[in-house]
Amino acid sequence: MKKIIILIFMLSTSLLYNCKNQDNEKIVSIGGSTTVSPILDEMILKYNKINNNTKVTYDAQGSSVGINGLFNKIYKIAISSRDLTKEEIEQGAQETVFAYDALIFITSPEIKITNITEENLAKILNGQIQNWKQVGGPDAKINFINRDSSSGSYSSIKELLLNKIFKTQEESQFRQDGIVVKSNGEVIEKTSLTPYSIGYIGLGYAKNSIEKGLNILSVNSTYPTKETINSNKYTIKRNLIIVTNNKYEDKSVNQFIDFMTSPTGQDIVEEQGFLGINT
Repeated sequence: MKKIIILIFMLSTSLLYNCKNQDNEKIVSIGGSTTVSPILDEMILKYNKINNNTKVTYDAQGSSVGINGLFNKIYKIAISSRDLTKEEIEQGAQETVFAYDALIFITSPEIKITNITEENLAKILNGQIQNWKQVGGPDAKINFINRDSSSGSYSSIKELLLNKIFKTQEESQFRQDGIVVKSNGEVIEKTSLTPYSIGYIGLGYAKNSIEKGLNILSVNSTYPTKETINSNKYTIKRNLIIVTNNKYEDKSVNQFIDFMTSPTGQDIVEEQGFLGINT
């Protein structure tokens, strides 16, 4: 009987200890851009190892989904690969830049052109140019692989290219017959499987696209590299940002943000093929 009582006591103590640990464990839920998944996955892996009382998670559903989730208290942090809108700022969104990216254009293997002008590229995206022959390529219809509208890449290309080249709302819209996918990896896969196609991805996915046999285009005779992006010669570039809501404060959130912008966090950014803020 005495042994049973001791066993019950030990089990009760263990249960209380585990419950206390669970209560003390802080969850930092993050949602947002699919582009930054390789960065966040590696950062979280390292951070969770050195911070036993904090569990960080990442839900890559798109920049807009992440920001909306922040306002709805689903996430404590959002990660965006597009700029904040005026309305989001008015709701209390604040941004911290933690990396830089460029959007690069990839084509299927049979497309042998290596350079395109910004203007012709924009005309492909809005449908004014429909055949590769119009830009020095083969006589074939251009198949456009696009991102869904919740994607930060979608918004960035519209802002950095379509709105830059075209002055009217009608012209600065994506063509309606694009093949829509949800991530950079899907763009690469779909471009590799779709003849005479073109799509766009983040700089960190360049190596993956080359391994698939895809071509990366120079734009205005400038090939996208870390050097040309840093020197602003390649101009289709953007900030990758941490988004928080100034109405809520959480020490564990600030600690993870500090990690993201620390030398260790910035090394991870560079290792994943993106540009650190101190580059």
